[in-house]
Amino acid sequence: MTLGTRPALVAKKALAGTTIPVVFAPVINPVGEGIVASLMRPGGNATGVQDGDTLPKALEWLHKIVPHATQVHVLYHPRDTVAHASINPLRAIAPSLGVNLVLDEVHSPAEARAAIATLPKEAAIFVVPTPSLEPLSTLIEVAVQHGIAVGASNHSYLSAMKAGAVVTYAGSFPAMGQQAAQLVDQIVKGTRPADLPVETAEHFLHLNLQTATALGLDIPDEFLRQADLVVR
Repeated sequence: MTLGTRPALVAKKALAGTTIPVVFAPVINPVGEGIVASLMRPGGNATGVQDGDTLPKALEWLHKIVPHATQVHVLYHPRDTVAHASINPLRAIAPSLGVNLVLDEVHSPAEARAAIATLPKEAAIFVVPTPSLEPLSTLIEVAVQHGIAVGASNHSYLSAMKAGAVVTYAGSFPAMGQQAAQLVDQIVKGTRPADLPVETAEHFLHLNLQTATALGLDIPDEFLRQADLVVR
């Protein structure tokens, strides 16, 4: 069992020519990455859980929650390939949302914290996966301390404290783990991975009212009713 795209690719390559099964959870684009031949009939010895790209929808929700933000900043390390892959879909969706996306290059967590301190309160920050700037939760805390709202596509950043992201839209890792475990169970009982369709993860909207209150944001009841989880 693998967690993420890179481990799935490594396992697939290492086990090529064998019958050892690979179950991945999650991978954003398993067909495009060459892990499976198709979603319905994966072929080979791999299957798993697909976590569709939630970044554009997460950005859209940040824009809904903080419509007054004139700019949405994305801090990233220029040599971080994971960050670049995450930024591309944001570039594509931002104009249609009316979002002015500002890409800020930083080379260390310290530089990122310094950059956040210079942003106006009218700005917002969207957090993309950026391993080279971890822990990203620290950057979110700095942003909230400076009165800046943060959105993300990872629920782990929606802290139960006042220094978490105000909105996250993503799949649930525990739920995806359960889906993968069910696939493993079927394989152990004799079903070939090639015959097990890739499952799709369900996505959830989480809102943090504690953070919203600390930032002076008023989240409409309409959005609260749509949320799967509200931190109060």
